[in-house]
Amino acid sequence: MLDHVIMFKAEDLSAETEAELMRQLGRLKDVPGALDFALGKNFGDRSRGFDYCVRITFADKASLDAYQDHPLHLEVVAYNRSVTSEHICVDFIWEPAGALTAER
Repeated sequence: MLDHVIMFKAEDLSAETEAELMRQLGRLKDVPGALDFALGKNFGDRSRGFDYCVRITFADKASLDAYQDHPLHLEVVAYNRSVTSEHICVDFIWEPAGALTAER
């Protein structure tokens, strides 16, 4: 399994723009290959200015690669870039906690 995590900076959005941003980001759950999805707005003070976060779980890198070029993803990216000022992305492979051993 792997997670694709994206965080966005978007200061001073109107309520309408924020609602549309969340709607657009929420569309990403419908891209083929997405196994799990989470979306939220930061409420803490440790975010270094990143306001929104998306996490999408994929089975493998091939699924992530297909997602990157999917038309729905590209539409959402175009909108996000019009209302956000910066983003950062992290992709990482993980195993369920029960699969980890004490040696790791």
